[in-house]
Amino acid sequence: MANNCDLANFSVQNMTRCGRDIRLLGDSADCMEEAANRIATYLRSTLLCGETGSKACALVRLFKTSSFSSLESDLQNFVRSRLENESVSPDMKCLVLLATAGEEYEWNSKGKSTGHMVIPLPNEEVIRKVPMIHNLISEMGLSISSVIRPDPGLIMCMEQKQYGVFFVPEARGCSHIPAQNEFVIPYGIRSVLGFGGQFPSGDIYVVIMFLKIPLSVETADLFKPLALDVKVALLPHADAVFGNMDATTNRASQKRKEALRSEIGALKELLETREKSVIEQSDRLYKEISTRKRVEKDLLQAKEEADEANRVVNEYITDMNSESDKAQFAPGRTLPKCSQRSLRVLLAEDNSVNRTIVRSMLEKCGHTVTVAVDGKEAISFFENEKPFDLILMDVQMPEMDGLEATAFIRKKEKSSGGHVPIIALTGQSMKEARDICMKAGMDDYISKPLRADNIFSIIERVVPSPPANATNTKSAFDTPGGDVFDLEDALSFMNKDLNILGHAVKIFIRECPVMLSDIRSAIDAGKPTALSMAAHKLKGSVANFSARHVHERALALEKLGKGGDLNGAKEGLTALEKEIDRLLIAFAPFAATN
Repeated sequence: MANNCDLANFSVQNMTRCGRDIRLLGDSADCMEEAANRIATYLRSTLLCGETGSKACALVRLFKTSSFSSLESDLQNFVRSRLENESVSPDMKCLVLLATAGEEYEWNSKGKSTGHMVIPLPNEEVIRKVPMIHNLISEMGLSISSVIRPDPGLIMCMEQKQYGVFFVPEARGCSHIPAQNEFVIPYGIRSVLGFGGQFPSGDIYVVIMFLKIPLSVETADLFKPLALDVKVALLPHADAVFGNMDATTNRASQKRKEALRSEIGALKELLETREKSVIEQSDRLYKEISTRKRVEKDLLQAKEEADEANRVVNEYITDMNSESDKAQFAPGRTLPKCSQRSLRVLLAEDNSVNRTIVRSMLEKCGHTVTVAVDGKEAISFFENEKPFDLILMDVQMPEMDGLEATAFIRKKEKSSGGHVPIIALTGQSMKEARDICMKAGMDDYISKPLRADNIFSIIERVVPSPPANATNTKSAFDTPGGDVFDLEDALSFMNKDLNILGHAVKIFIRECPVMLSDIRSAIDAGKPTALSMAAHKLKGSVANFSARHVHERALALEKLGKGGDLNGAKEGLTALEKEIDRLLIAFAPFAATN
């Protein structure tokens, strides 16, 4: 038998395998009723809710029309009681319950389903008064008259058609589905699905499933072919609906059954051969679709990250090109020595403020910079781009950190040869942090906040070049940040360039609300690790401006997160927000000048 399947994600593969299983259920049955019970039980046990693994069908029932004269005496008495004083014709069609399987104990015995054991269908007017039966017949593509008065001349052509499905996507509040308060709402019925067909005798059969999950139209349509599989399982027992025939009738029935089984057996072989091909082809197709979806998702994410990085850089370049080349360095400062040759630099840094500052400094010294926002992207550039002269690698990044990325690169170099210098960018300045970086295969490290003189001196040490002439320039710009941030110190981080400072301030002003929101969300959700990461990111951003008070407040929150104790975190956030407000006021003139 087929494996259980998630009904919400029911596929062509599931449909094909279920159909094969259903056909087999009639092989060893003694009568149609037994085969029907197997089918109802199979559908209820096989179709599951993917998220919970619970059964998707609250109730499954299988009905068949039969003439009044063919019913057992107790069912005939029930029909007479339902029709009260109306005359009953021996040929009158009745919808008889053959099988039932459901959540409640009494739903698993047709004898206990007294209200639905048999439904008389005396005429079209009565059927129209039962909305569910009326719509069931109509949506299957049958006329009411063909059900209650089958025409032998039309049965052959009608028998070959594929019938539609009866589908109610939302059962709650639907006028077609009765017992709303007694059944639909208490048992969480979301959708109703029915499918079936017509026997050579003109009698119809239908499977009705009351589902606890909402079903799509596309999934409902996949049950159309299963109606034929149910027919194949039931048809050999057309002369033995119930297991209570006399010996003579039983022998005649057995002969017809064997003839039908022989014919159906040949059809099964043909179906199984085609089904095997369908399953194999659909397996390959689904795998290919799944692979393509993953690739498309990865490409889309990479494009979004690349677009954001390019947007920030292009914004900076536009601002820079609009400025004159007049000297803009702090009084008394000298420009740090740049390499006299242009280097191809890979910069891996997830913090957009740090990324923009370092890239700008490097490009002003004539270097070509490729930007990666995490370790995975850095590895991709390393493997697919032209060789780099230098890699600046942030240690703490999402997806893959700098240590992992460095280890991967060094392992690659062992087989391919070569050695690209890697300088760590880290928020830690202790000796232990340096040892960790060196052990991972890095050549040197720079502590944050990143100062231009530190960056260029370490680059010169790792990638030596002929000495370059230093330059002294002046700046008439003088807007102190007071005790909120150290302007002179901040400029030293940014190559003494007020354009870079102004642009970095703009980026910080734009991204600061998001960083504060991340900190607030982590505190509200009680997630220490998320708080530590969010506070670390904000701390790294403000370190570039020597904003001591904000830095201290962010560091305090980061430590709370690392310690796993959020007591005092809300108060710490309030103090941080006050310092942020002061910093933004001090930043205003710098943002306005760029």
